[in-house]
Amino acid sequence: MIDAFIHPNYFVKIPIKILFFLALPMLFFARNKEAFNDFKKLFIFKKGGIFKALLLGVGVYAVIVGGYFLTRNIIDFSNVTSSLTEGMGITANNFIYVSLYISLMNSFLEEFFFRGFGFITLKKYSSRKLSYIF
Repeated sequence: MIDAFIHPNYFVKIPIKILFFLALPMLFFARNKEAFNDFKKLFIFKKGGIFKALLLGVGVYAVIVGGYFLTRNIIDFSNVTSSLTEGMGITANNFIYVSLYISLMNSFLEEFFFRGFGFITLKKYSSRKLSYIF
């Protein structure tokens, strides 16, 4: 809704996303200790889990780069630069910071919210199968 009505640039969206995807769920967990205990179980590392995650990450990266090379002669990517600059306020000077934020913080926020908070809360009120499907 924020994108649809307010149209803020990317640097205004960052604190809004942190508020909704991190601060509000943390307030919920502060008031619901049982839900927080279920949430913490998601972060218990199993032997070999880190290696599998890194391998999967490298595989996803390879698919993205491969997809670019397969489509670079079909899709005109020159509009991407102007779209990032005009629509989101991303320039050559701040691109590295935005890319690091998207790669690290934004992905953490989304996983925290959808797989942690959203999944656990939905699972309390519906079946585990429906939670996985959703």
